[in-house]
Amino acid sequence: MERRTLDPDQVISHARHYYSAFLSQMGDLMARPRTTTHDRWSPPPVNVVKINFDGALFVNEGESGIGVVAHDSAGSCLAWLSHGLPNCLSPELVEAKAAREALSMAQRLHWRRIILEGDCLPLLQKLKSLREDYSATGPITSDIFHILSVFNCVSFSFIKRSGNSVAHSLARTSFGLQGVGDLPPTALAYLLSVL
Repeated sequence: MERRTLDPDQVISHARHYYSAFLSQMGDLMARPRTTTHDRWSPPPVNVVKINFDGALFVNEGESGIGVVAHDSAGSCLAWLSHGLPNCLSPELVEAKAAREALSMAQRLHWRRIILEGDCLPLLQKLKSLREDYSATGPITSDIFHILSVFNCVSFSFIKRSGNSVAHSLARTSFGLQGVGDLPPTALAYLLSVL
């Protein structure tokens, strides 16, 4: 059998072509959803989980907190978390870490069709673009892009702070807890008192 010698330039050209086709298909699979904007929270469509995330800064204490809450189409709470982040005082970093936690939760719970909703429009636009991020949030958005590959369908939704109040309240409390199902009575009582 005769052995062919491949031209390195031709191999590189083919690799670029297949890589470009791969990125195009990934974009189609991810559906590069538009970023929708809402004033008020609403439940997701059937068979989709909506995950709201938020971050809060406590400048005087030198800390921040993140809150995440997931709901189904009936509006029932499926899972939530609330914990602090010491020495993190950049609003965009805190929001990015909250988004990463939200997606990690969805991955752990094997949800495949999700809406990621938050009140940090610049971050949501970065995530929607799927472009490499050279800012301070770059390592976190890189982690997020890796996690996004496990989902069948992802949409990004911007909601004003007033519509993201449960995630925001969880971020402000920094309970250091997480759970599947309804919020615990102590968290629920606090949230109802501040909403």
